[in-house]
Amino acid sequence: TINIKWTSRWAGDVVVEVVALNGATVRSFNIADVQLKTYSELDLSTLPAGAYFLNVKGKEGTSSVFKFIKR
Repeated sequence: TINIKWTSRWAGDVVVEVVALNGATVRSFNIADVQLKTYSELDLSTLPAGAYFLNVKGKEGTSSVFKFIKR
């Protein structure tokens, strides 16, 4: 499970993609109205162990990329 804390720079709907190191998108989450949420919890329990990127993209052009390791 990954928790994403939403700050004031995020508004509206966002797409969160979990991307493997080979570039394949292995999970995708659509989260509506993030400005109304403090955080979102994403269940990644079925992912195999390994390194991944978390791509977060807002409809207004906001984006962030984070690397994480699932054990």
